Amino acid sequence: MFDHKSLQLLEQMINYPKLSIPELRLQINLSPRQFAYTLDKLNNALSNLDLPKIQVIDIEFKVDERIKNYWKLEGTSLNRQQSVFKRLSGYT
Repeated sequence: MFDHKSLQLLEQMINYPKLSIPELRLQINLSPRQFAYTLDKLNNALSNLDLPKIQVIDIEFKVDERIKNYWKLEGTSLNRQQSVFKRLSGYT
């Protein structure tokens, strides 16, 4: 399942494909360890949907077109579900 940080990471990776990983980490305020953990959670969620994992090569990342297409179709729905979950669990 996608959590808030993994959805945020996916959204930034899709919207800003030319960012380096250090720039991406700064943009969403993640330490190297947090980035690795969040990317691992994101890739696990993508695998559960039979989508390819996001590849990391040196300081760059590659998001497969199938992931981008999925995001175009389901991104709003995923963000809405995440917002409902946060309200129900007491997070703001």
